[in-house]
Amino acid sequence: MNKVMLSGYYGYNNAGDEAILKAIINGLKQTVPNLEIVVLSSNPKETKALYNVKSINRFSYLQIILELQRTSLLISGGGSLLQDVTGKLTIPYYLSIIKLAQMLNVKTMIFAQGIGPIKSNYLIKKIGNVLDKIDVITVRDKESKILLENLEIENVELSADPVFFLQPGNKDRIKEILVKEEVPFNESGPWIGVAIRDWDNRSVFVKEIALALDKLIANYDAQILLIPFHADVDKEVLEEIKGNMHADKQTYIISKQYEAHELLGICDLLDLMIGMRLHSLIFAARTKTPIVGISYDIKIDSLMKQLGSCACCNTGDINSSSLYKDAAEILSKKKGFLEMNELVSDLEQSAWQSVIRAVDLLAGRI
Repeated sequence: MNKVMLSGYYGYNNAGDEAILKAIINGLKQTVPNLEIVVLSSNPKETKALYNVKSINRFSYLQIILELQRTSLLISGGGSLLQDVTGKLTIPYYLSIIKLAQMLNVKTMIFAQGIGPIKSNYLIKKIGNVLDKIDVITVRDKESKILLENLEIENVELSADPVFFLQPGNKDRIKEILVKEEVPFNESGPWIGVAIRDWDNRSVFVKEIALALDKLIANYDAQILLIPFHADVDKEVLEEIKGNMHADKQTYIISKQYEAHELLGICDLLDLMIGMRLHSLIFAARTKTPIVGISYDIKIDSLMKQLGSCACCNTGDINSSSLYKDAAEILSKKKGFLEMNELVSDLEQSAWQSVIRAVDLLAGRI
């Protein structure tokens, strides 16, 4: 029986990373019969219950070694694992898992990752040394491909984020969630989703976003739905945005963390998504919902470029006028999204290529 180990930022209640995990598991199970999957997670019990897979603690190296000895393929990714913005130990951890697999002669794959930013020259060298021995590398954007090719790593294949082939949840379940959250979706719209994370310059961008949302409510009678994609982290900044608004009676906050396919289903009901969280924009694009992106990281700019657009602004130069202008152009139908929808269809196909390459490795074709 084939066995795959998945390594990523799993078990932390981050909707984007959990969506990646769900998409990879679904893709592999659809294409490989009787596949055994083990996931490295910070919360193995929850991961096992959610995805019906075996899961072990991501820091239990002894258990990882024992599992790897009976594993056919280690998949690292997707997501932004090889970057040193969120911490100095992030890259060493993920490289250590890959290195263990290589030492045990287990096939290894980088799966649709976004690489970088990487500030440390030492870590750049370490990445080059480990990835030079990887069996297959697929990345989710051109910038990641260029970065690795500049490190003289060959055969880097361009794919797309696996969430592009994830399916939305059951409509009855979505309705149940909205009733539970006291979100009156029977009210006239347009409905605007907002997914923001904490970052530098927070005191400024919170006020500018609040001003733009107030203006959208005043001029379009909009309903605002503030959606946490990492509930423990995002909820505070979303509540701060609402607290800075005047028209807060038409503003609602999703209070709990929901599964990826459920959030996809919520995005499918929106008329517009204003997103700073990468996967809020991917979820919306996946459901053909127009998007306005706020950039805090190159991965946002890379995604918007893939979708034939660009970010409205970044957290350093954000202003309510530009944010309102971009949103208003969409709501007044002055800006169409036919091209984006066509590009999304292409990205769905491209994302599936990573699954095909993983299957090729398992089948011994690589």
